[in-house]
Amino acid sequence: MCLSTCLDLVKRCCLLYKDLTSFPHIMQPIRSLLSRHLLAPTLPKPLQELHNEILETISSAPVSHSRLVFEKKKPIPLKLLTPKIVEVLDYGKKRGSTREEREKERLKHKYKKEFKGALREIRKDSRFLAREKLNEILSRCGEKLCP
Repeated sequence: MCLSTCLDLVKRCCLLYKDLTSFPHIMQPIRSLLSRHLLAPTLPKPLQELHNEILETISSAPVSHSRLVFEKKKPIPLKLLTPKIVEVLDYGKKRGSTREEREKERLKHKYKKEFKGALREIRKDSRFLAREKLNEILSRCGEKLCP
């Protein structure tokens, strides 16, 4: 009874999975059990028929395999970044590429020039004031006859 149920289940599995390409490899252990360890002449007639059907189904399955090959994929190109090109003139001084940047540079240059001029004027004035103060002190000393 138990053997009959077991063989019936194996037959159903064979019918279900016989279309798979890996079917002969999956059923190889069952085939070896049926052919070597469970001999057909020792079984009753209905079980012998079931046994033979299972062996035929397993051995009649086509063994067609092709080599496993990687899928051919189009290579993904590397992302290329276009460089930002800036004109460099006057031995490394950058010039602004936009109108606003050029205007900003011009005003900055003008400011520096004015600042230097103002400093020059302040120095000149302070020298003049120091000279005048010295002359005043000397003139006072001359009147009083300083020692």
